[in-house]
Amino acid sequence: MSVTELAILRLAPGVNILDAGFRAKILRSKQVMETALGIPGRRFVYYQDAEDPMVLYLLGDWQSTDEHWNEFIPSPENQELLELLKHDLDVPSIEMYHVDIPAAKVPTGANVISIGWHKVRQNDKVAFETTFWECKKSLDEDARRDMKPAGGWRVEKAVGQQETEEFVLFCGRESVDEQLGFSTRRFPKDYGRIREFVQEYDIKHGNRIVF
Repeated sequence: MSVTELAILRLAPGVNILDAGFRAKILRSKQVMETALGIPGRRFVYYQDAEDPMVLYLLGDWQSTDEHWNEFIPSPENQELLELLKHDLDVPSIEMYHVDIPAAKVPTGANVISIGWHKVRQNDKVAFETTFWECKKSLDEDARRDMKPAGGWRVEKAVGQQETEEFVLFCGRESVDEQLGFSTRRFPKDYGRIREFVQEYDIKHGNRIVF
């Protein structure tokens, strides 16, 4: 099953995204991952958190979680990247998991992406999903064809979340202000229908890094 990798990367103290040397390194990492395991056509995109410039989001394309964990992670190509970036990233704080949606559906061509995390009780998963996709119509109507929102369930659970599921929603916009304007203009009315199923909700916005 095709999945989307979501990695949350914190920069090491003193590292600046505007530094040409660092940008060359993450461009190299993007190129390596996009041709990983001899399979061309993968898409990997970096975003910088709009509120915290020390945080990057990496969205990427894998044919399965097994391909990523058991084939790419131990590969020489990945070991090269770990060595390349070991002084630029706060390695212990890296969070990486997969969302059960093909990366091709995620609007990574957008200048800005919002990532919304919905924590849902296991018993409410089906009800949440049914209601959510009904509410999603308002999101689709407001989005350009190439920026339609996409979401899926987190595959690997976080520590302490054995009793809950996490739904991750990706929305593409031209700017953070556009996304915030939509959220205040339309989404809360529909969102209220699924609120009873959501234990916790968080949202972050990222600006796409262009090389």
